[in-house]
Amino acid sequence: MSRHASPLRRVPRPAWRLMAGIALLVLITFLDPAYGWLTMANRVDPATQQAAVAQPYVDVLVVLGFKPKAFHLREIQALGIVGAVGDTTIQLRRVSHANLTTLARTPWISRIQPLR
Repeated sequence: MSRHASPLRRVPRPAWRLMAGIALLVLITFLDPAYGWLTMANRVDPATQQAAVAQPYVDVLVVLGFKPKAFHLREIQALGIVGAVGDTTIQLRRVSHANLTTLARTPWISRIQPLR
């Protein structure tokens, strides 16, 4: 009997690298949305949730943990009308209930508060 393992039992090293690379891509692709979905309840202020149920549109203050760049403004602008932009905040008007849920699932948003 040979000391070497059967070729069917052993996967060549390049194949392991390929499988590890694919696993890493899948993890990166699905981890960000999964994190957003799991933590969305903590982002939306309860008063904002109540207002979204009672009215067709709400005005919100989106709080970020950083200064928003053009990418962030474009992403948020697709969900409502952008008002004033502060250092770490964006005023967003006429946000529907569905768009509020989309905002809440965005992982780089820290908090969504009612606009006063």
